[in-house]
Amino acid sequence: MCGADRTKRQQSAMMSAKAGAKLPQSGLETHRCYSHITPMLNFLSFVFGLVSLIIVIPATIPLLGWANWIALPLIVMGIILGALSSSNGGRNFCFIVLLIAGVRLSLGGGIF
Repeated sequence: MCGADRTKRQQSAMMSAKAGAKLPQSGLETHRCYSHITPMLNFLSFVFGLVSLIIVIPATIPLLGWANWIALPLIVMGIILGALSSSNGGRNFCFIVLLIAGVRLSLGGGIF
């Protein structure tokens, strides 16, 4: 359980126990603490950005601009994961990679 939520639930359980009410028996605890996920989303955003950058850099060579179309969905996934993250570093990195890919696509007319 998360820290603040744990104390609130313990206090409410003690209050209901003092009042003589029966506590619900659920067998397994259903409450989870997801505080570790948002930094991991930032890391995943960086990973998506790096993979996209590996695709985008060779795509700057003439006649390889079509590879940017492969990188665009990965960049968008990195931006989405970065937006869900607790920090902005991965999202901003993906925006920079998107800018590079977008400029290259516009210079090549969308294909070359």
